[in-house]
Amino acid sequence: MRTPLCIFAFVVLLLTLSACGTTKGEIADGTYSSAREWFSVPIPRASNWAQVPFSIRDISVNRPGVSDFDLVAFWVKDFGEGLIASVRDIPEDVLGQMRQDDERTVLSKLAYQALYAWRDSLPHSLPVKPTVVEDTYLNTPHGETILRVYRAERGSLLTKATGRRPTATDTFDTLIAVMLVKQKNHYAYAIAENDAESDGTDRNKEALKGRLQSFFASMRVPRFISPTIAAHDKDLPLSAAASKGDLAQVKTLLANGADVNAKNEKGGTALMAAALNGHTAIIEALLAQGAEVNTTTKDGVTALIMAAQNGYTESVQALLANGADVKAAKFRDGVTALIMAAEYGHTAIVEALLVNGADVNTTAKDGATALIMAAYNGHTAIVEALLAKGADVNTKNEKGGTALMAAEKQGHTQIVQLLKQAVNKK
Repeated sequence: MRTPLCIFAFVVLLLTLSACGTTKGEIADGTYSSAREWFSVPIPRASNWAQVPFSIRDISVNRPGVSDFDLVAFWVKDFGEGLIASVRDIPEDVLGQMRQDDERTVLSKLAYQALYAWRDSLPHSLPVKPTVVEDTYLNTPHGETILRVYRAERGSLLTKATGRRPTATDTFDTLIAVMLVKQKNHYAYAIAENDAESDGTDRNKEALKGRLQSFFASMRVPRFISPTIAAHDKDLPLSAAASKGDLAQVKTLLANGADVNAKNEKGGTALMAAALNGHTAIIEALLAQGAEVNTTTKDGVTALIMAAQNGYTESVQALLANGADVKAAKFRDGVTALIMAAEYGHTAIVEALLVNGADVNTTAKDGATALIMAAYNGHTAIVEALLAKGADVNTKNEKGGTALMAAEKQGHTQIVQLLKQAVNKK
């Protein structure tokens, strides 16, 4: 049996987070922005009746060369579930050491540092060195990203109800997931842990990973120079202004002859910078000045794919109204805007793409379809929308898996029922 009370270490953490840093982030329109605007993230819903986090605490530490970062922690389920977001600078001496490693080794080391940077505030919270359950490497708009799951022996923030004063040895084992991406001299990461579901096994691993991926995907990191955008490239001031949402500066630059279709070395344009960050008014201004709506990066990514993945419905609609190709696919993996939107749960965007002629049964190079991705990630409304448009329930990916198999594996019972009904109609 468990007690809903956290151990003393958690109280210490709250006090630490309240005291650290001389500045605080801002909350507006349901979004948290860090103190120095290094990142922003929609505030996650909590399990209480108001659906607001039980606690939000942040830190902003400005010690360049030593420890320079912004961090926020949301506690969203009886103080048992935490979602943490942070962006950190990497000191120059550490960068020098990293140059000796390959990219994945660097990501692995940073994932380990991120976990301890978060938990170092908690006395005795990691009494035993955590073990790695699995590593997954994903492609995101900011580059290759590691998704790591740790098993932390006695690492839970909850304690067993033993009828006596709890000690560090009374804590449960738990799973902690870290998702992290690096660019140049800084990295962004998110952490998820749900102690209320921890039981010393891995049965909650996939659910934990799903929550973390959704949370990480919602982070916006203006400091990043995206591989496809180079938003802050000094040679592309129009892209930089578009990325930051500075409409006045965009208009000024255009009036003074800025090339609306200028590309950086990765093929990124100002239109893509605006689409990646959901700045619809800037998208419209650029299109009015002749921006090419279907131009691609060297990887075949379009502005529509970027806006669709990040959930910017109005931006998607503006691009579609100006002739964006709904069937365009990335060169490397064949993923389309529809598959992206289905995977990340953007129902309104899926519907808009389907209305505008997206092929409901298009497949990526690994055989994934929008239906398979929506089923795997538990997006019921999207599954219904795709089935209504004739999505093929029997399509298999390269591993032989169907949408029904994906939903069954993840335990999405409502989607399983929908898909079985669709199979029976065949």
